[in-house]
Formats: sequence, structure tokens, C-alpha cells
Amino acid sequence: MKALKIFAIAVISGLLVSCSEDFLKLAPISNMNENDFFNTESDFETAMTSVYATLYNSYGPNSAACLSEMMSDECIVYDGKVLTGGGITANDFISLNNYSSLPSSTAAKAFWNTTYSDLNKINKTLDKLLVSEFGKTAAGAQYQGALRFMRGLNHFNLVRIFGDTAFKSFAFS
Repeated sequence: MKALKIFAIAVISGLLVSCSEDFLKLAPISNMNENDFFNTESDFETAMTSVYATLYNSYGPNSAACLSEMMSDECIVYDGKVLTGGGITANDFISLNNYSSLPSSTAAKAFWNTTYSDLNKINKTLDKLLVSEFGKTAAGAQYQGALRFMRGLNHFNLVRIFGDTAFKSFAFS
């Protein structure tokens, strides 16, 4: 009986000291993750390609440019034939064109969500760049300027459509 108690205590104390938190915090080896990704100039170049791809959201068919020009004579809806996608319906564009858009418009909601998602991507890349060694080089400074411009452009588009909005200068997790 005494041997069983000693064995149980040895097993329990062995389990308590054998596992550390590092054992539980493993990065997936099959995928890139943000903790291991932002290290080299090539990594930041890849991230910048992703950031530049967000320009399509700002100037594509369901963008701020399209939404802001819908109520002018620069953009006309003919018989409901407009480019739609991302949950935006032709009725949203027709109501904008007829000055009868409602606050529940899916076009406005989709633009709001997409723009803040783009801002998060931009801010995350900028945050990682600022703490990296590459961020201290001349090329890193050029990337910082491009990221700050892209952030400003997205905020400009938000203000143009919605008026005074929250300035987002940090990434959400």
C-alpha cells in the first residue's frame, strides 16, 4: 500500500513538472503564421502584394468610387443591370441611383466591413514592419510610407461615404 502511494505521488509530480506552456504553444508547420512570417524583405514584399490587392475593394465594382458616384450623372443604372457581388444586390444600387437608399442597405454594410477588414490587414503589416529589422532600412521606410498612404486612402473613402468615422491605427487580433 505504501509503495502504491509513493508511486502515485511520483507519477503526479512527474506530470506536473513535465509539461510547460511552450509545449502547448506550437506553430503549425504546414502553414505560415504571422509570428514566423514577417522576418525578411521577401516576406514583407509578399505582405505588400496582399495590401495592394485591397485597392480592388476601394476601386472595384462595389467600391467607394462606385457608391459615391451612383447618385451623380457619372454612373447610371440601366434596368437593374449593374455589377453585384459580396451580398450586394441590384436593388441596393437602384435605390442609391433613385436617392432612396436606406440605412439597412447591404451595399453600405459590405463597404464598411470590407474597408475595416482592409485597414486591419494594412495596420497588421505596418505593426510588424515597425518592430522588424527590415523596417529600419531604407526599403522598409518606403514600405512604411506606402502602408501609411493606403491607410489614409481607406480612411478618406470611409469619411467620403459615411462622414466622421473612427480612425483605426492598430490591428485587431
